[in-house]
Amino acid sequence: KARNYAQKKMQVLWLRFLTEINEHTKKADKALVEDPHVNEALEIVEESALNAAERAEYDGFWDHVRRNTALMDDLKEAKTKLDAAETKLDAEKARADAAAAERDAETARADAAIEKLREDKLQTARNLKSMNLTNAQIASATGLSADEIAAL
Repeated sequence: KARNYAQKKMQVLWLRFLTEINEHTKKADKALVEDPHVNEALEIVEESALNAAERAEYDGFWDHVRRNTALMDDLKEAKTKLDAAETKLDAEKARADAAAAERDAETARADAAIEKLREDKLQTARNLKSMNLTNAQIASATGLSADEIAAL
C-alpha cells in the first residue's frame, strides 16, 4: 500500500508539473519544489527558458564553479600528498634519531669498557707495586707509562 501511495503521489506531482509549468511560470508550488526529481526538472525548464545573454551568464557561472571545484580538488590532492610526505619525513627522522641514539649508546658502552680496562690496569699496577716490583716491570706488565705508575 505504501508503495502504491508513493507511486500515485509521484504520478500526481508529475501531472501537476506537466500541466502547471509553462513559459509564464515564475514560481512553482512548494510541493513540486520539495520533490528532488521534480525540482531537478524545474531547474532544467528554467535553464532552457534563458535568453542568449542569460544563458551565457549562466554557463559562465557554472564554468567558474567547475574551475573552482577542480582547483579545490587539486588543493586537496596536493595537501594529501604533502601530509603523506610529512608523515614519511617524520618517520625517517624518527629512524635517524633512533640510529643516532643507538650510536651514542654504543659509544658510551665502548667508553665505559675502555674506562673499565684502564681501572683494571691501574688496580693491577697497584697490586704489583705492593709486591715491590720496579716501575719498569709494572709498566711492562700493564702497558702504563712510568709517570702513571709513579703517580700511584
